Amino acid sequence: MEDKRIYTIAIVFGVIAIVLSLLAGALSGAVTGYLVARWQGRNLAEQLRGEATPQQPRIIFPPEGILPFRDNTPPAEELVAGALIREVVPDGPADKAGLREGDIIVAVNDEPVGPKTSLADLILKFKPGQTVEITYRRKGEERTIEVRLGENPKKPGTAYLGVTYASITPIELKGQTN
Repeated sequence: MEDKRIYTIAIVFGVIAIVLSLLAGALSGAVTGYLVARWQGRNLAEQLRGEATPQQPRIIFPPEGILPFRDNTPPAEELVAGALIREVVPDGPADKAGLREGDIIVAVNDEPVGPKTSLADLILKFKPGQTVEITYRRKGEERTIEVRLGENPKKPGTAYLGVTYASITPIELKGQTN
């Protein structure tokens, strides 16, 4: 009788321990998922505000021309690898130089903006007050302007162009003909 009671107590404690460990695992997984999503959201928000980090998301445009941006987005056949300007900060360096929403920055001082080097990476190579040559496309036409970089209001001592952008990489369809 005593042995049955010990086995029953051991089984009850074993079941309780398994249930508690499952609950603890579920809770820790939920907390981890929440924290990762929060970090990714904060990182994306910084990138969209122009405080981009080298881990830029790549936006790939389909050949059909279905674009997730406003009406001033260039047609798909005009897209090149670069940085599509989503917003120009009023009275910022880019605004003073004449860059506009919808322009695609393709190079900074002849160094191309692309999948391996983001616009933020290139701008961070300079100091506030330096003048850089920006090559961009507007309505299919390539243009070049000089921009005097400002100082990032949120990161003193770092260069600032004053744009919010999305990195773009058009899809190359090999072997297809129209």
